[in-house]
Amino acid sequence: RAFRSSQSDQPYKRRTAADERRVAHGMVGWNSSLKAPYRPLGTPRFDIARRPASPGDEARIQIRHPSRSRKANQGDQSSMVHIALETAKEERGKVSHSSYRYYMIYVPPQRVLTISLVSISGDPDMYVCNTSQFPSAKECTWKSSAVGEDRIVISPDDARARPGTYYIAVYGADGGRDSKFSICATV
Repeated sequence: RAFRSSQSDQPYKRRTAADERRVAHGMVGWNSSLKAPYRPLGTPRFDIARRPASPGDEARIQIRHPSRSRKANQGDQSSMVHIALETAKEERGKVSHSSYRYYMIYVPPQRVLTISLVSISGDPDMYVCNTSQFPSAKECTWKSSAVGEDRIVISPDDARARPGTYYIAVYGADGGRDSKFSICATV
């Protein structure tokens, strides 16, 4: 094929394959008419890091939630990570008033999950979900908000139960005080 150049006095010249590529790349891609500066895609959706474990313990997996406000948690990074619970092993924790502390545990098929939360001081509440990674009072499948000891038992007969990872949120419900607790999950 031939095309006419921009000046009318020049003769027709044949379009080469290189000319075709230049025209095609000018419409899309790096050479587009937008001429926007290069920008990285942004931070990853979840920053997954491993902490060294104490001797004999498995590594804990931390999943930081990027949309949680630091201002809401007063800069407390520890409230935005999931701590992997080991079955039948007690884990002690502390949560600030109106904040969450997150845990997770894997439940194999046809197993009963029992989660016990014992208050040492304050009044922590517990929310459990197998669909949302960050359960809350508004978004949870199971919850317990008793004073003192909270306990949730999830059997395979429950219609909402399924094998996989269960996410647990401990909420500091006591007015103005930090809540100290111990949590234990058995599968």
